[in-house]
Amino acid sequence: MSLLRAIRMILVAAIVLGAIVFTVKNPSQRVRLDLVFFPVRENVLLIEALFWAMLGGGLVGLSFAGLKLLELQTQVGSERRARHRLQSELTALRNLPLEDAESDEGGV
Repeated sequence: MSLLRAIRMILVAAIVLGAIVFTVKNPSQRVRLDLVFFPVRENVLLIEALFWAMLGGGLVGLSFAGLKLLELQTQVGSERRARHRLQSELTALRNLPLEDAESDEGGV
């Protein structure tokens, strides 16, 4: 396991542990949600607000990761097509008779 992966796992574990401790310390804390594009909600449990925020952030992160994955797949496909084209050209050059290659060089 690489160092970067280990650091990432420790960071995620610390965030989850922190959220659990925060929830245990504030089980019935109520808050007022005033979001930009949604109506104001009074008396919402803090844990519920944190849950929906984490879920929304996860979905946004997954959508960005999916878009990046799609971009990389299209790039791999284009690189594969270019490699195939170059491989065909190389095979054609290898199969060229020597007389034709010598006459092509002499004409230049």
